Amino acid sequence: MIARAPRRILFVGVSLRRGGAERVSTLLLQKLASAGADDLHLALLDRDGPFLNELPAAVTVHTIGTRQPVAALFRLFRLLKQLEPDVIFSNGFPVNLLTTSLKPALRRPTRLVIREVNVLDALLRQGLSRPVLRRTARRAFPRADAIICQSRFMQQDLLSGLQLDPGKLVTIFNPVDFDAIARRGAESSPFAAHGPGPHLLGLGQLARKKGFDRLIRALPDLLHQRPSAQLWLVGDGPQRRPLQQLAARLGVDSRVHFPGQTENPFAWMRNTDLFVLASHHEGTPNVLLEAIACQAPVVVLDHPGGTREVLQRTGQEWRIVDDLNVWDPRWFAPPPAEALERAREFLDVSHVARQYLDVLVGAPAQREAA
Repeated sequence: MIARAPRRILFVGVSLRRGGAERVSTLLLQKLASAGADDLHLALLDRDGPFLNELPAAVTVHTIGTRQPVAALFRLFRLLKQLEPDVIFSNGFPVNLLTTSLKPALRRPTRLVIREVNVLDALLRQGLSRPVLRRTARRAFPRADAIICQSRFMQQDLLSGLQLDPGKLVTIFNPVDFDAIARRGAESSPFAAHGPGPHLLGLGQLARKKGFDRLIRALPDLLHQRPSAQLWLVGDGPQRRPLQQLAARLGVDSRVHFPGQTENPFAWMRNTDLFVLASHHEGTPNVLLEAIACQAPVVVLDHPGGTREVLQRTGQEWRIVDDLNVWDPRWFAPPPAEALERAREFLDVSHVARQYLDVLVGAPAQREAA
């Protein structure tokens, strides 16, 4: 695979904190390094996050050191002049605006591939007014040589919303390291000392977009059916206190737990009685892909993004619902083995890394990932 790889590849991201984009960059850099690439670079606006410890030795990390747009633009341009990469891979809306804006100023031919991580409505909530961001993206994004989307929904969303060249857009689902997840998921259950359950799991940043409030509001109905039920919201974020207050107002605070961040989310996923995704929107949520890899029963509140495609392809579209309050007993049934087999076919990290490399080197690519 690596014989076709460009000599120098520069990844650009915001940070390596916990998140889908950060995990994807880390997995791809690991795969490229293990396949023999030895001139890999990573530029971060903020040099922090737990995934820094998972980077291979072949990756040189550069720190931009600011999120202020003008200063970040200048510092990134200086780094690009110094490195002169063959390929730039930019991951996420803020850095995609930077790299596409700088493309005309590069002194040598450099292939620029950008990856978007969310639906357009969410991308345009980035601090400036929506019209300003939309106009900026419409001018800058066409300078990319390829634009990777996480789902067909996202591809059509960006195509129509930003009027992009359809020939530049390609769908590649997020990579999942099934073997590593299986190993880490086999660790002891975090629920073992906390009663019979059922133990429900919500996992991710405690932010409004994740919809954890909707999950808490639905919990009293479940407790009428299953009095021993408990809800675990694993993660941290600005909504922690409001969510705790909501649980107290509803009288379920003794059944809602906030254990904070975890070094091993897979042990939680592997042992939960039900993984619940209550987000208002998602690109293609890594937590859902990882829950499927852990063979967890899942239920999803319907939302825009690529979630439906993933569940369709794994034969679980019926697990997308409009109302959590129903608490259908079928939701708690373990998924069939074939769901995991189907997921491996299109999400396995080796398969996805080959698709990414094809786009990085400019090989002909299908517009929809197989």
